[in-house]
Amino acid sequence: MKVDALRAALDWEQANRDFQFRRTNISRAYQYKKIASSNDSNGILNYNKRLTPLGDRFKQDFLNALARLQVCSLGLDKIYGYSAPLPNIAEQDGLFDDCITWTRNAINYYNRFSKLDQTYVLRISLRNLLIKSTQPFNPEKQSEIDTTAVDSSTSYGQMLAKGIFQFNIDEHLFLNQKHVRIRGINMFVSLTPYKRLQANIDMVNGCIMAEIIPPPTSYSG
Repeated sequence: MKVDALRAALDWEQANRDFQFRRTNISRAYQYKKIASSNDSNGILNYNKRLTPLGDRFKQDFLNALARLQVCSLGLDKIYGYSAPLPNIAEQDGLFDDCITWTRNAINYYNRFSKLDQTYVLRISLRNLLIKSTQPFNPEKQSEIDTTAVDSSTSYGQMLAKGIFQFNIDEHLFLNQKHVRIRGINMFVSLTPYKRLQANIDMVNGCIMAEIIPPPTSYSG
């Protein structure tokens, strides 16, 4: 049994030797072809000949990335309060490395900022919002506002009669909060009026549409 095992090992070593020899020759021939292709004037690996088009392509891609960085810098300043200045474009020396450094610093700032993010759902009653908007807002006396009285003289009553509601989401709804961002909006309409609005039951019939207009500008503070 030991002789058979030694004979099998010898056969494997001989076969492996032939395989290693063939693989080495193939690898050597492949390297020779690469060297010849790099020295050939029309070779695909002639990097000296390709430096000019590669440089033009890099310059175009870098200019496009730089334009996006300027927009990102504006958004980070307006939304997240990150006001680190971009590298001076007029200084060509080291501009690429400076832009990489600025991008990494901005990413680190955003990652630290996102760790402190808190997501919650704010429910707003349109009826109460419109009734409160007719009186000066005082956060300490919100409970004193009478939201049960609804007549045609109030803004809510006038909008209810027309069937068109226009309202603003003011800052006082987000007291002592910073960097407030809206990630989504859901609207729910109850078509069954309250008992005290039974006289207005016919006003809920028809098509219900909603148009949401976000603010055109923002700020960070």
